[in-house]
Amino acid sequence: MQKFREKLADEQELIGALSNMVMEIYAMESCLLRAQKAATTRGEAATALMQDAARVFIADAMERVEHEAKRAIAAVNDGDMLTTQMAVLKRFGKRATVNTIAMRRNIAAAVQAQDRYPFESK
Repeated sequence: MQKFREKLADEQELIGALSNMVMEIYAMESCLLRAQKAATTRGEAATALMQDAARVFIADAMERVEHEAKRAIAAVNDGDMLTTQMAVLKRFGKRATVNTIAMRRNIAAAVQAQDRYPFESK
């Protein structure tokens, strides 16, 4: 807003990057809340697979958010300010690394073993 003011409507790529981030964050929150609710209701052990699926989704979504944030920051800043903003993004974007390959294999094995979507109630 500070850079473009009234001309922000002309910055469709920037608006697109921002809206993509908002949608990803909303989806991550929904996924996390659903997994937390299931864990509270049915217990941690019974929902371990769902928790793994949530972790995989959130890890992937965070990569997409970070990509969009880099695009947006680069569109708005240059020079020292760009370097500073990228450093801030890196600091705020720190997260634990998870083994999504192993989790995906575990989820796939459960789908194959059950021959159905493994997260629906029986």
